[in-house]
Amino acid sequence: PLRAREGRFTDQNIWIIGHQVGHLKSLAKWMHPSNRVTTHCWSDFRLPAEMIPDSALIPDLVIDIYDPLETIDYISATADEVAGHLQACSTNRFQFYKAYGNASNQYPSRMVLLTMIDGALGRDHSGRMADPSSGALFGFYKSLQKEWSNQLAIIDLEPGMIQRDPNHCVDIIAAEVAAGMPDQEVAYLQSNRSVLKVQSSPPEKPKNQAVQLDSNHTILAAGGARGITAEIVKALAERHGCNFILLGRTKLFQNVAELSAMPSELFEKQRADILEKLKQKHHSVKPVMVEREFSRLKQSVEIYRNLQAIKRHGSKVHYYAVDVTHYAQLCNVVERARAIFGPIDVLIHVAGIDRSRPIGQKSVEE
Repeated sequence: PLRAREGRFTDQNIWIIGHQVGHLKSLAKWMHPSNRVTTHCWSDFRLPAEMIPDSALIPDLVIDIYDPLETIDYISATADEVAGHLQACSTNRFQFYKAYGNASNQYPSRMVLLTMIDGALGRDHSGRMADPSSGALFGFYKSLQKEWSNQLAIIDLEPGMIQRDPNHCVDIIAAEVAAGMPDQEVAYLQSNRSVLKVQSSPPEKPKNQAVQLDSNHTILAAGGARGITAEIVKALAERHGCNFILLGRTKLFQNVAELSAMPSELFEKQRADILEKLKQKHHSVKPVMVEREFSRLKQSVEIYRNLQAIKRHGSKVHYYAVDVTHYAQLCNVVERARAIFGPIDVLIHVAGIDRSRPIGQKSVEE
């Protein structure tokens, strides 16, 4: 239960944002008349510099309503459909807060992300898969809250709640704000309030019979052949001797075997060769350009040595240089790999790019 504390939900400067104008109007209608309410709908998409609501006041509270227009089947959806969904649930919000942060040195003291997944934060155990975009959105807001050091509440309601009873939705938000927003992830199902807590527990026994991996099984790992991906694969190769398909963005140099066998002193001299090659292509060569090319050389050698280590355990392994965000290229590589190894039994997804900078310093592409 929510323990009410002294607080207020009147005489506030409130921004309500989201991608369904009907939801914004419904919620705004039931706000206390003393509140100054401004709405902004993503469907009315404008240039980032014009996206901040026409209010000179810093908002006391931002309410973001996330209710997917429709459930997207990520397996059968076209690239345009996925891109449109990403725009609705991710890109617009990033641009909105980036523009706001660049336009003001002050941040909203409180943020509420109002979702309508299942009234259980995607954990209703009904067997229905929740929209995976909501997880990314939760992470976005948690990152923003850490950067801005304000209060955040993620409130998940039953699907259709805002259409059926917008007044009750306002009451829920008001109660959380008045109580000081004590919990970051909250769910309301049939008026019952629950919160997400982490607790330790013994591992559950698998419901299905465990798969005994061996040389007849093929594992595809996306995330390159360096770092944590390489360590996972090398451990699996040592224990089970599986076949491996490794996907990464780094291309292997044609002479990588020769480079890998070089003593460290001789390998370091490759910088001089890189410098000479760059001088032939560019009028001016900066040290950072040399280091960038040398870093690619080192990464290529590291991948080659990891592949050799995997093979020494008796495993077969193929490495493909591909960007997994390019769907057509990815499909082509997977089909080529299946032609060699047959069906893929296990998928390990470690691919990801992190640019740890404040939102104001990040680009839309990042």
